[in-house]
Amino acid sequence: MHILPSDIMTRAERNGRQVVWVSERLLVSVCDGLTEVTLRTTFRKRYVKTVPANRRKQDIMPDTESSWRFAKFGGSFYYDLDRIPDKAPAQYRSKLPAAAELLNAWEKAKTEKRVNALEMVVKQAVKIDYTGYYPAYTGYSAAKTDALARCAAALNAVHKYIVENGVDVRRMEVFSDFSLCVDRFGLPYLPSNVRRLKEKVLRLLGGETATEVVTLPREGNANARKYDDPEVIAWMMVMRSAGFNTTAVYISRRIQKLCALNDKRVPSISWLEHYLATTETKNLTPRRYGANGRLAMNYNGYVPIAGAVYAGDCWMMDGTRVNFIEFTQDGNAWQHLVVVMVYDVHSGMMVGRSYGTSENRWLYQDALAKAATACGYLPHTIVSDRFPGYNTPEWAELTAKLTRTGTRMEVTYKMQGKARMERAIDMVQMAGMQQSDKYYGQGLQSRRDYAHRSDEVLTEMRQRARAEGWNMEQAIREAERAFEAYNNTSYSEQSTKRTVKESPAELHQSSEKPHAYKAESYEMLHLFGFSKRIQVRNMGMIVTEIQKVKYTYVVSAENWRIIRKHKEVVMYYDLEDLDRVQLFTAAARPDDEQFLCEAHEQKAVAWHGPDKDAAAMGKARKRLADIRQQNEADMAEYAELAGVEDRVLLGIGSSKEEREKAETAWLYERAQNRPKKPQKTDAEDDGSDIVFTVDDIRKMY
Repeated sequence: MHILPSDIMTRAERNGRQVVWVSERLLVSVCDGLTEVTLRTTFRKRYVKTVPANRRKQDIMPDTESSWRFAKFGGSFYYDLDRIPDKAPAQYRSKLPAAAELLNAWEKAKTEKRVNALEMVVKQAVKIDYTGYYPAYTGYSAAKTDALARCAAALNAVHKYIVENGVDVRRMEVFSDFSLCVDRFGLPYLPSNVRRLKEKVLRLLGGETATEVVTLPREGNANARKYDDPEVIAWMMVMRSAGFNTTAVYISRRIQKLCALNDKRVPSISWLEHYLATTETKNLTPRRYGANGRLAMNYNGYVPIAGAVYAGDCWMMDGTRVNFIEFTQDGNAWQHLVVVMVYDVHSGMMVGRSYGTSENRWLYQDALAKAATACGYLPHTIVSDRFPGYNTPEWAELTAKLTRTGTRMEVTYKMQGKARMERAIDMVQMAGMQQSDKYYGQGLQSRRDYAHRSDEVLTEMRQRARAEGWNMEQAIREAERAFEAYNNTSYSEQSTKRTVKESPAELHQSSEKPHAYKAESYEMLHLFGFSKRIQVRNMGMIVTEIQKVKYTYVVSAENWRIIRKHKEVVMYYDLEDLDRVQLFTAAARPDDEQFLCEAHEQKAVAWHGPDKDAAAMGKARKRLADIRQQNEADMAEYAELAGVEDRVLLGIGSSKEEREKAETAWLYERAQNRPKKPQKTDAEDDGSDIVFTVDDIRKMY
């Protein structure tokens, strides 16, 4: 037994077993009665049947512990030493040495260079004497002519060596040495199998020439002729591109039948299947998968898009089922939890989430409101798909409001429109949800081998969940735990981004946000809150009913001067925070509403019994007193501006004292405006020009 360096391959498998692979050449040369044909047509086919259908095209066959496990390395077949059978009468395994002995011989063969007389003869032929064989191989490419000439020269040199040295051709040593030379000098058109090589040498001993024995493979075979009928190829391409997506075997048989009906040369099924499997055919016929099919995406071009430079440059929204075991709520049918997420493209953080049992525009609006409120800004761009409710008037109104703030709203119609977010959702499942005992695996379309739990595990999970009273609240808490784990785990721990030590939340926090709009709290409520028209009364008091509960809101004394001008206002409120509301002017369209002020809830003050709250009563009374003081101060300004005399003449807004003073002033003014008489002498003065004031008259009486 002579071992070549290429006769043994060693590979370690995942289960830790060190596999020793033995080449087909070595097996055939050692095991009498074992041929390449037997291995190809019987043993390998028999083993393939034990392998799952989806893994039969692998180069290394999976270990099913059956006999004759094989692999393909560098175009040559090798066999697992531990899976070579030792059954009688052949006992192939016994003809090979033990694994340790075989490996020692292989190590020796790798370092030992065998040099003998035959090798020198072959070397002389393939290096120097081969050019004389060129005329026999005209009409081929230069590379093929050169290779054929070298093979013919080597074969003829061995034939000459056997004849001249009287070598006994019944012994296999000379052919084994020749096989080594074939591998060493790379003679492609000579077989490395010892028995087949012997057959070619014997043909020369029988009288044939080397150029007759050394030919191209399958030369002269009619099946090797090129089939180039354009009409047949057109039939095949049309059938292949049809959306029926029929199998290659079906198309081949249909083409053969059409060729027979039209008196055309019928191509073989293998040729047809090979043509259908070419890269050009695949690139020309992706329509068979549909315009938006998953497989069609492999043949569609795309334009690479750079990621967002800053946080707040772009948010993406999408809804999906949370892959947890179903639950029942309030005695209804079994339901699954649905989440709508808002994803920041720059940092990868899930900035907002809203949960329900069905995807709708309410969840999208709530998730967006939570994201904007938590972040304190509105992004430059928001990307969403056509979710249920995207074309409703309510969503159109919200879109118009966001657009007026400067946010750009985009709707994507393509599967890859939110590719970054899809990968982030996958990462949430991998990093956060896999740890949950309620997680049932990835979606139905996932083709990963770890995507789905076994039926037995799913049954056990459902039984345990129902025994624990699994409900929607628990599902939301479990989902929030997974999302928070994703947001706060560094990329280096949960993804292939080994150099990124920050978590999505840290990246979002540290990033600048130059393109985001810093919205005020009242703007957020105007965008995402609920609204109702309501009247203002009783010194800035608003009494309303929200979800069948009565609420009273009051305006502070500081904002009284703003709100007292409006009889009716639009109140915006958040169901999760009813302690305060925002008041806007009443207008025909929400676009024209203007922010007025904020109002706070005024709870009824306990005034009787042991829970009497004097502090709350004092605070409420002080607000009213401040408002009255403001009213009096403002009215005093009006009174001063109007003047006392005008108010007396108007007959309103004056006291008795003010009226008397006004009358005195009027009499005095009238007296001053009389024409002056000539001044009298003392003799002429009779007292007729004496003027008495009101006070003088009072003193007289």
